[in-house]
Amino acid sequence: MRTAPRPWPAEGVIALGIVSLALLQLVAWNLAPRPDRLLIGGALALVAVAAWTAYALVRHGRRDRDPTRRAAVPPDADPDTDPDTGEQWFTDDTLDGFPAQAVRPLLEGPDPPDPNRLYTAWVFARHGYDTVWIAHHLDLPTAAVKPLVDAVSAGRRRAQRSS
Repeated sequence: MRTAPRPWPAEGVIALGIVSLALLQLVAWNLAPRPDRLLIGGALALVAVAAWTAYALVRHGRRDRDPTRRAAVPPDADPDTDPDTGEQWFTDDTLDGFPAQAVRPLLEGPDPPDPNRLYTAWVFARHGYDTVWIAHHLDLPTAAVKPLVDAVSAGRRRAQRSS
């Protein structure tokens, strides 16, 4: 699964604008005569609040329009079932075929990944997610995820040949 590169987000543009505005405010504050600093400080504070409000609105609006965000799972839904497909994520055979021998050196090495994250990565791999996506979303090294995805692919090839 490949994702298209994202365009420069509006939040980034607004954040850069806020930083520029802060620098401009510092310059204006230092160049203003002493008696006018209170008035200028108040005006600059209002502008800063308006800029942060614009940033929050853009960020919130972007999050609401994001089609990849899922709605909250209804309270009567089964948490072990994918709401889109109805497929069971966790069954009695969820860990069948888990390549324990392939990941054992990573677990015994320095700074080992959390085994529960590896099991979760295995479930995602079985559901078709790729190495990069799993590594990114579970904060795992790619070297730990790759054997899991490869084992799933090998299992699918064996199943296709035997069919």
